[in-house]
Amino acid sequence: MQSATSIRHTPYAASRDSGSAVSQLVSSAFVWTCLLTTSGYALLSVPGYNFHLLLVGLIAFITLSLSLTAKLQVLAQPRIALTYLLILVGGALLATIASADAGNTSSFAKFFLSAVSAYMLTCYLNPQVFLKQFVYVMSGLAVISLLVYAAVNFLGVSLPLPTFVNANDMPYKAGFLFFVFDNHLTFRNTGPFWEPGIYGTYLALALLATAALDRHRLLFRVILTVTLVSTMSTASILFLAILVGMLLISGTNKTWQNAAWWNFGFVALVLFVLNLESVLGLLAETWPRIFSKFTAAQSISILERTTSPTINVQIFAENPFFGLGLNGAIIEYTRLTYVSQTSTVTFLLAAIGIVGGTYFVGVVHGVFRQSSFSLLARIALVALVLSAINKEPHYYFTLTYVLLFYSVQTTFRKQSSPAK
Repeated sequence: MQSATSIRHTPYAASRDSGSAVSQLVSSAFVWTCLLTTSGYALLSVPGYNFHLLLVGLIAFITLSLSLTAKLQVLAQPRIALTYLLILVGGALLATIASADAGNTSSFAKFFLSAVSAYMLTCYLNPQVFLKQFVYVMSGLAVISLLVYAAVNFLGVSLPLPTFVNANDMPYKAGFLFFVFDNHLTFRNTGPFWEPGIYGTYLALALLATAALDRHRLLFRVILTVTLVSTMSTASILFLAILVGMLLISGTNKTWQNAAWWNFGFVALVLFVLNLESVLGLLAETWPRIFSKFTAAQSISILERTTSPTINVQIFAENPFFGLGLNGAIIEYTRLTYVSQTSTVTFLLAAIGIVGGTYFVGVVHGVFRQSSFSLLARIALVALVLSAINKEPHYYFTLTYVLLFYSVQTTFRKQSSPAK
């Protein structure tokens, strides 16, 4: 009988039926290249680059593989993830038709490729295998970025690499598996992504995914944690504190222990709120590079993350049924404010209307399916994920859709026996 994580025994998840180890390695490298270069990759923010075209190849690869193994029908099996996919893509299509223009059409194509390829991958790859690969890939990128980070910041090495300038005039030295800010922000580890906060988010999620590993968990957790801290992302470091708490309390079903954690959490929250100004002041004084944004008179980071949802909701209120389309919402947003778009959930409302709320529902639903975590841990994880996707725009991030679709259809538990 299959365990909760082994919902399907796909050709990619199998070891003997999938061909040679070399072909599996090549396939895996291709899959992860497609995922990473379409999920906040630094060059995506540089004009002229559109790696989402790689997803056409990913869709073709999965379709061919399933066809050759006579398992193409798995794509049409009724499942909750398919429902979410159809609602989101259908809503985006209606919004594109209602506000038809070249910009909305091309943006819909990118959205379609991201969501559909993500769904197909969840049909193709065993979730337990995916989680392990996610940890391995993020840990590998972490080691590379840490070595480069140390060379640049501690040894003063000047990297002989090409420099790219993105749409926001941010210069990067490009190693392609890693990027380094070519300005005063070299102290922030951004990995292969355009912003350290994105890197921190995926590192945090990979840290959570280490629960799927059979061995060497501590080693991977140390690597991911050190790298996460090197991003100097305020939100990501706060996420780290939440994750540490989750790893401590996950899996417990003892009534008294849950009650103790609830009481502790409630008291800690009350004390934090009552002493918020003092706490933020102390943090800013101790780690000014990370927390000074909270005490600055006009912090761009805070301004963006508070203004963005407000403007998106304003656009949604004026266009509640179909939104303005994925590109039209961005145009209207830039007309109303100069701050960057950061909120994924509210942007989808502005772009595709009321059905855009399906994304929010999917996130909450997916987290609360994870019964191996205690209720308190799931509440903390909801807060973590919602904060992550609303501090950077994830609406074209293929990897985020993959994680979303796995979560709504899978209860992640450690396998007790091989799939039959």
